[in-house]
Amino acid sequence: MPTSTQSIREIVMQHPSSAKVFHRFDIDLCLQADLSLEGACQELQLSVDQVLERLADSESQERGGMALDPATLSLARLIQHIVRVHRHCVRQEFPRLAGMTSKVASKRGDRAPELARIAELIEKLHSEMYAHIQKEEQVLFPFISQMDQESIVAYPASLRRYSEHLQQAFDAS
Repeated sequence: MPTSTQSIREIVMQHPSSAKVFHRFDIDLCLQADLSLEGACQELQLSVDQVLERLADSESQERGGMALDPATLSLARLIQHIVRVHRHCVRQEFPRLAGMTSKVASKRGDRAPELARIAELIEKLHSEMYAHIQKEEQVLFPFISQMDQESIVAYPASLRRYSEHLQQAFDAS
């Protein structure tokens, strides 16, 4: 559990989900990284207790999200979980991550030119992940849902062809 005397950097390193909370409070992970949480809150006129409460909530939600056992879910329910939880996270977090890396590259790129390349790679990864997600949600997941509703035994040949088609599509992208 984070404390008010820890630096912003220490908190983020120990609790990665805290980065999102800090972002919501406009606590800059670069400029205020070496400040204690208390110091960053004083600078921004924030309540330390409120920020600590949000950090605890975030940590609790993160742990609660991992309690689900995918092996116990039907295929349809597993797909819903993937789309609702994981895909939602990717769609929200990649643009935020791209913005952060771009900001760091523009502010610190003169001292660390590799930051521009990192920002470029993050943007490329975002594009590739989005294309991958689209393929799964438009083709694979509907197919699996149909198999879950009908008899899986009726699909062995078409499943093999579909699997080969998917492999070719993913290899081409």
